[in-house]
Amino acid sequence: MTRCLPAVLGKVFAHCAMLFMIAIPNFSDAQSSPPEGEAPFVQLQGGSVALERFGYIDWNARWRNPTISVCWEPGAEQFSAEKILVQQSIRTSLERHSALRFYGWATCGTGDVGIRIRIADENPQSQVGPQREPGIFGRELPTKMALNFAFQRWPCHVAREHCIVAIARHEFLHAVGVLHEHLRPDTPPQCQEDHANKPDFRGTRPVAVGQTFDQDSIMNYCNNIYSMSRPPDLSVIDAATIRYLYPPG
Repeated sequence: MTRCLPAVLGKVFAHCAMLFMIAIPNFSDAQSSPPEGEAPFVQLQGGSVALERFGYIDWNARWRNPTISVCWEPGAEQFSAEKILVQQSIRTSLERHSALRFYGWATCGTGDVGIRIRIADENPQSQVGPQREPGIFGRELPTKMALNFAFQRWPCHVAREHCIVAIARHEFLHAVGVLHEHLRPDTPPQCQEDHANKPDFRGTRPVAVGQTFDQDSIMNYCNNIYSMSRPPDLSVIDAATIRYLYPPG
């Protein structure tokens, strides 16, 4: 019996070690740290564009699997046209430039995780990246997002469709790990001052991927994404950023 004890303990230890490794969240199957010294590129409609700059991301807020479920909280049933518009706007932006694929888009069930969208006439917002309870063995939680389709108490002073598309793309970029561009350390002083006192999520492992602040980013508060003079699209750098985080296979 005494001779068998080390072998038994060894098996128990190996089993526990395996469970421990499985329980640790892995937000990237390909790499655990941002690659250094690369000159990435993004495939856009006009061809391959070499880039030396990217957006501002939270490296701890990437999804392990780029295929992510999306659902609408009960109460959104009356907004069928708006929900289709949101889905189309994400398909032609985030999905177009990356390996990201969003599926479901139905009414949320009790246990649904992934991205859960609530419709409310308030300031739109989203949590950044996949959510978990604290601790190594914390269970997966939904990433909560709020979108506005009414624009009464929280107004949008341009075309309603423009606002819906711009907001959806902005908040979905948050949901997959992108931070506000104006939080970068190299943001111009005037832009920093304009938003210095606003509460914001700065990420748990923020990375300014590249060297240059993107004035045209849809994630930049100093860029008026509601201006009718420009379409509510991702900038070239936004597209490169999402491709960098979730490169197509």
